[in-house]
Amino acid sequence: VTGSNVQLDARAQLDSGTDTVGALRVHTDKIITPTADDNTTNIVGKSGLVITRKTQGDLTLNNTAAGAGLHITSEQLNGKLFGNEFSELVLGDQRSDTVTIDGLEANNRVVVKTAESGKAVIGAGGLKVGTDGSGKNYKVTLTTGAIENTGGAGKMEIATGSALNLYTNNIANLVAGASGPSVTGAGTLGIGTYSGAKSIGVGDGAAGDLKLTNDKMTNVFGPNFSHYSIGNIDPKGGATTQDTINVAGSSLGQNTTLQAKHINFTGDMTLASGKILTVNALQDARQTAGKIKTDNLAVISSSLNRDGSVAAAGGSITLDKDNEIGTLAADAYAVNVKSNKLTIGTITTPSGAPVPSRTISGVKAGVNGANKGNIKLAADEMTFSEAVSGKGALELEQATAGTDINIGKSGTGLTLGADLFGGNKIKDGFEHVYLGRQDVSGKVNVGGTLNFVDATTIRTKPDAGTVDLDASTKINTNGNALNLEGNKLNTATGSEVNTGAGDLTLKADAVDLNGKMTGSKALNILPATPNRNIKLGGDEISSDKLSLLDKYFSGSNRQFWGYEIINIGDREGGGTLSQSGSIDMPFRVNIQQAVNS
Repeated sequence: VTGSNVQLDARAQLDSGTDTVGALRVHTDKIITPTADDNTTNIVGKSGLVITRKTQGDLTLNNTAAGAGLHITSEQLNGKLFGNEFSELVLGDQRSDTVTIDGLEANNRVVVKTAESGKAVIGAGGLKVGTDGSGKNYKVTLTTGAIENTGGAGKMEIATGSALNLYTNNIANLVAGASGPSVTGAGTLGIGTYSGAKSIGVGDGAAGDLKLTNDKMTNVFGPNFSHYSIGNIDPKGGATTQDTINVAGSSLGQNTTLQAKHINFTGDMTLASGKILTVNALQDARQTAGKIKTDNLAVISSSLNRDGSVAAAGGSITLDKDNEIGTLAADAYAVNVKSNKLTIGTITTPSGAPVPSRTISGVKAGVNGANKGNIKLAADEMTFSEAVSGKGALELEQATAGTDINIGKSGTGLTLGADLFGGNKIKDGFEHVYLGRQDVSGKVNVGGTLNFVDATTIRTKPDAGTVDLDASTKINTNGNALNLEGNKLNTATGSEVNTGAGDLTLKADAVDLNGKMTGSKALNILPATPNRNIKLGGDEISSDKLSLLDKYFSGSNRQFWGYEIINIGDREGGGTLSQSGSIDMPFRVNIQQAVNS
């Protein structure tokens, strides 16, 4: 129905019927009703009801006889003029400058919209939704340039089961009331900008067009919301998808979802005990400073298809500062998370965000065409209640410099038990698995029976760290490559390494080898640092050289068995290689030291 004026004579009625999918649309600058009460609800139906202006101007819903622009009283809206069975109530559109709501009770979905230059004003009569006690999800959405509440006098009360979404660029004049918060509810509070081009700053130290300070989240918004959904994702890929969220100096007491193309942590973020932080970055999430403290971190990169289904993960998540995270679950293209401790577990994300609630188990990296996403997890203590899986690289390492790592055995520092391997918690399919840090010292202690199903590197710092294989070590790589890298490499008598058809690479400046190493392909031996000299042969270890003793290569108790070729030296290195005496090697040998330098 479109007209400058819409006149409803006595007992006139517009009925949209029982259809709950469509909408009855009234586009007018004025509604004229009978002077005398005709005991007739004039506009009824179960569809959506859209009330907008025909021309640019204001729209007022209040309890008084007058109001600016298109004026509708709360009495008219609550059954006198409009029926109360409409499934959705839409008030205003881009032609609305100011929408004033002053005394509206609605038991249906409510959408309030203005031009981006406009505003929504909540008067002293307030806005109440879901007062019928049904517990139904009457979603309330305000999309406007600014939201004000008359110096705190206006309140929005959203009943249990309903969700409130505020898409606005300015809440500076949305303030607490004299008796407490002015926006109360018990479900999800969604907050984003009018269009995704504006940025959101979460916390007292975050840059952003829409500033969600701790005061706003604590004193203006009531404490009973169960979930904050910050940002937005447009299922049609449109302009309402949030571009950027910045986080710094934030302390929140509820489950929180951050969703945008780009999420930047430039300072601290702390969630209350037991709450869930969901980071949904469509393109990337990065941490340049600060600490994230949360008992549960769900990392996803999920947009929506046009039919509302969840699209494939596509973003890269890097949260690699000194965080304190309890349980981690992730499903994104690439995942890089650092914490003092980590439990790889299962998290069900809160309902009420644009992307539906889902249960995430373990840490998964995705594939984008020919590109494979990587996983990097750093902690001084890791518990794997669930698995990690992907097609790219997997790095498991210590969070703190100097911390030891124990692989297949217990000890002080990060422990990666033998039960993780063999495809159990570290799933088969990674391009390469890296165990230990290469950038800092820290001893690597290896023991027990280890069954590697992917190419694997055990490593520590090239100029400082030590890799020790104790007598209990039994490594089987199932034909995959194995690299042992550190400043020093020690293998105890009784230890065994079998790479089958996979290459074995020993990269160290000093070795003391007493265990058995077997394979059918290549054995590569080279220094860890580029200018280290190599001494080949003899029976004494020189402290200033990589000493490859005669007993490693020859005799019935030698260390190396079965390899079709042994490559000795670093083609790119700068050190010298010298041989002492004669060595009876039952292998094909390629000496390649300093070829390109």
